[in-house]
Amino acid sequence: METRILRASSLSRLFYAIVFTCTGLGFGMRMTVATEYIVEDRQASVPAPRIRMPRMAPDPSQLASEALSFDGIVGEPSTRSILQPIAEDSEDESSWSTGGASVAVIDDTDTRQADTLESEWVVSGDLYAQPLCDDNGTWDWTHGLNTWSNACNAACNHMKCGHRNLLHACKKGCRCCGPACWTGRADAVMLWRSAPYSRELVITGPGPVGSSILNANQLESGMAAGPRIQLFRKDDCGSAIEFGYLGAWSFQSEKLLPDTGALSAYAASDLIGNSSSFETGTANLTSSIQTIEVNSRTPMAAGNVQFICGVRWLEWTESFALNTTTGPIFTDDWSSRTVNNLYGGQIGIDALLYSNRWLHVESVLKGGAYWNEALSRQIYQQNGAGVEISGYDSPSPAAFVGELGFTGVLPLTSNLDFRFGYLVFWLQGIAQPTRQLSLPVSTTGDPLVLQDGGTVVQGLTLGLEGRW
Repeated sequence: METRILRASSLSRLFYAIVFTCTGLGFGMRMTVATEYIVEDRQASVPAPRIRMPRMAPDPSQLASEALSFDGIVGEPSTRSILQPIAEDSEDESSWSTGGASVAVIDDTDTRQADTLESEWVVSGDLYAQPLCDDNGTWDWTHGLNTWSNACNAACNHMKCGHRNLLHACKKGCRCCGPACWTGRADAVMLWRSAPYSRELVITGPGPVGSSILNANQLESGMAAGPRIQLFRKDDCGSAIEFGYLGAWSFQSEKLLPDTGALSAYAASDLIGNSSSFETGTANLTSSIQTIEVNSRTPMAAGNVQFICGVRWLEWTESFALNTTTGPIFTDDWSSRTVNNLYGGQIGIDALLYSNRWLHVESVLKGGAYWNEALSRQIYQQNGAGVEISGYDSPSPAAFVGELGFTGVLPLTSNLDFRFGYLVFWLQGIAQPTRQLSLPVSTTGDPLVLQDGGTVVQGLTLGLEGRW
């Protein structure tokens, strides 16, 4: 009986000991888990900083020999990420475009962190990026023509923008050429010349005080056609040099003085020689213009404006003739010819006014002061006999030439454009034949060339522009 009581007491104590032990362990385990949770919640783990290794730019010779792998440039983790699709987000700032090749930040597949590139890798050159120019460098005129042409052809073949032009950037900022290229323009010009300044030529006769019959300001010309040829060479900094020629001949104006039946219907108004009356007559004025210019062009305003600075030679010639008859055998003929050779410098701008994918409009404005080496020759003949008087001296040899043009450009192919536009020249301080007919003389009595005339030449241009 005592053994049973002892055995029951021992079992009871063992049971209570087991219960208390399990209860204590359970409580301790719950406290430990709670403690770990609190610590992790209040202090998040900080990823270890990444150790960046400097990346050396690849040797061009290795690229040329294909001995350099892409893994060696950007690293194996980034290479694996490139092969995986990357979701694009319009608000994500993890991609950008540099002035060189396009670069994108790639998530590292191991750490799930953005891989910020410390340097820019250009595996192949960007043909359309704005080049870095050395303002202190000199223009290398010895560079081979083949090198220029090949670079331009390669650039134009790979270009994807809607329109290209030598002197202006494209709509998306592309350029037509790489290191350098040539552009040629060939235009047909159709021009009209304004009449000379006012000067009475023929009045009603007889006598010196008749009413006006013909004034020089009535001698507007018809159309004269000619070519305009321009050649541009652009360097890799966007600057260019321009060679240009324009010529138009045979501006013609003719006025007929009809026969009224009166032998003294008309009279010359203060012309050289015999200013007698006449019965009928014809007045003619012909003119021509040609010019050669060499300009430098410097880009401004992101390439949309070119500053022009250069030199120009311009020749303006005019011939006037008044041929009259009186009765069946008497004739009086007056003629005057002037030649203006203008030499000087000019400045201006060439600006892009409007641009879209199929058309852009450009304008040019030039102006400059010129030295005018002018001469004149006057002849009066009565019944085929007369004298010639020439003049070379001028009281004011300074002249002015201004040019204004607007041109629309339509792309035909990647290297060819169609051009159409409006062109105007303003000439001031020139010698004109109708101003010399009174035979002006200097204080010493020598024949004088008056350079107090002016004219406006304006018209249309049609042509093509090609690049190579």
